[in-house]
Amino acid sequence: MTTERLLPRYEAALHDDGLYGLLRALNATTSYRFTGIYRFDGEWVRNVWLYDRTRPDVRLGSDVLWDASYCRITASDGGICEIVNSLEDARLRAHPAREVVQSYLGVVLRLHNSPVFGTLCHYDVEPRVAPRGALEGLRAITLLVERALHAELASARQTRGMLDPVTESDLP
Repeated sequence: MTTERLLPRYEAALHDDGLYGLLRALNATTSYRFTGIYRFDGEWVRNVWLYDRTRPDVRLGSDVLWDASYCRITASDGGICEIVNSLEDARLRAHPAREVVQSYLGVVLRLHNSPVFGTLCHYDVEPRVAPRGALEGLRAITLLVERALHAELASARQTRGMLDPVTESDLP
């Protein structure tokens, strides 16, 4: 099914169950175990939302050091990164995550005043070939995800009177 035809399903999932629902719907179009949103925070890449196909009750994953993340590659390689099999990928011979996370597909997320906020990605502990259209699907919904993140940050600001751990400069 094309991204254009899936977009109403993604919007409905976001409306019904927030970013978690959107990640669940997006994950259903792939064979990857995980679909997540990660935020860059200095030397860390922080998990904001996570959908784990085998443990749908889990909504938050681990944070990762910047240098040990594939999100870093996504941010520095033009905004996209695809890894089919980390054990066979020459870019990753010395990468600390190569034996644990063996496949990855990610795109950069931006908020209004930030050059790069983080990533939206699929990944797995086994090698995976991205299904046809998966990268285009991620790209097509980045605006939807960015808007939802913006709304959540604005809501957090009103609720807590501050943005933690995202700074106020991330909002327009």
